[in-house]
Amino acid sequence: MIPATAENVPANTPFNQTMPTATQLAAYAANGYTFDYRDSYTQYQRVDGHYSGSTDMIMRWAACKYGINEDVVRAQGWIESGWQQGGAGDERTTQAQCVQGSFTALWNTTISEPGGSTVSCPNCCYQSWSLWQTKIYYEWMTWPEIMQSTAFAADYRYADQRACMDGAYTSYYASSGQQPNTYAADIANYEGNPNTTNMDRVLWGCIGMHYSGSWYDSGAQTYISAAQNAMLTQPWPH
Repeated sequence: MIPATAENVPANTPFNQTMPTATQLAAYAANGYTFDYRDSYTQYQRVDGHYSGSTDMIMRWAACKYGINEDVVRAQGWIESGWQQGGAGDERTTQAQCVQGSFTALWNTTISEPGGSTVSCPNCCYQSWSLWQTKIYYEWMTWPEIMQSTAFAADYRYADQRACMDGAYTSYYASSGQQPNTYAADIANYEGNPNTTNMDRVLWGCIGMHYSGSWYDSGAQTYISAAQNAMLTQPWPH
């Protein structure tokens, strides 16, 4: 149902044509979908990355799948990576910041990407990957498909967005490290009366959470403002 459009980020083409294997998806499920506890894994269980097309088509597909405004998807991708699926960020230079339990794939290595590109980080790592810069140091169960496949990267980011908007982070935000916050109240208001004000409060709070891990803290608010400005100005390729 998404009209075909020409690719306006040619470097993404090999990533856009890559879909996760059955083995990768089985490992993603077996390792629990997420690093932190969620009250519901329903949205994460829907993630399969089984779509291919231009960069913008993939964004529209993920937006449709999870009920998110497609310009929100475009704007967040723009401020995170400039729409570069092969981008890597958040360089860290200590092993403790790069290795999560038995997950060592990011540390002190050269990583091969679709299309023949490589990302090398001697005695260091890049914690964040994909067009939406998901932090793989935490969400290691998505590796390597989140780096290899634009569709999987979009699928996972907006499954997490929808899970957040559905209230799946209630226990997370009830933890002592997240107090005080208004996540539970904001979710209750949204569920009780999903008008534009209540929906936008939850929508943007969950966008900011992707950056800061907290609910409307100062880092999240700065990030939200950047995403909203990108959504208004639309600086991405058209």
